[in-house]
Amino acid sequence: MARADCFRHRMGTAVPVLLVLAAAGCAGPARGPDIDDTVRTGYAEARAAFESGRYDEAARRYRAMLAMGQTRSFAGALRIERAHALLRTGDYAGALAEAETALVAAVSDEDAHHAQIVIGVAGHEAAKAAAAVDGGGGETEGLLRDAYETLRATSASSPEPETIRLLTQRMREIRRELAMIELGRLSADLDRRDHETAARRAAYIEQEFSDVAVLEAARPLLSKARSDGSGSAGWDAGSVAPGSSEHPER
Repeated sequence: MARADCFRHRMGTAVPVLLVLAAAGCAGPARGPDIDDTVRTGYAEARAAFESGRYDEAARRYRAMLAMGQTRSFAGALRIERAHALLRTGDYAGALAEAETALVAAVSDEDAHHAQIVIGVAGHEAAKAAAAVDGGGGETEGLLRDAYETLRATSASSPEPETIRLLTQRMREIRRELAMIELGRLSADLDRRDHETAARRAAYIEQEFSDVAVLEAARPLLSKARSDGSGSAGWDAGSVAPGSSEHPER
């Protein structure tokens, strides 16, 4: 099955999975005289386990295949598929690590491109899991920013319109989550009556996340921060340049 056909065949699955399937769903082992029946059977069993929803088993079977000497020439593709299986089990850290290893082992620009998609998706899912622990703290923010930059670079080089659409959708979600983290910090600034920091953060949020729809609901909070901080010594709304990576102290 061609990669595009494989992608369309699975359009009924959830968006996070679609992104990975667009990258690696139909890669499979190369055909050739150096690929014997043991490898072909092993791959068929791994795919069968995956397709039937036995993701833990699929991940184990892919790992067993990676230990076979004959799979070295397409180990990157196998690691991408294993990362996808791990993603479906909820092992986001494992999926991220496997995809990063696949990127290092990539033997073609296509393999590298596919690995980067999985890295971005797994990184985003790992950030969501981290948010449940740190409440949107530094680890979550770091994972979100890394995932966004990876997906942005990958989207720019992707030849598949549907993949670009899905990556763009996920990047919008990441930006919304980053904006919500900053709005939470802004609320905390105001609760502490730290008006100068609140005013600076409000300026940063409005300039950095001007395209994020969630800001419309936050206008009263942003206006209050600007108003309360307008008399703060040393504050200059123009000190935070649009698109700057600098932002108020955490």
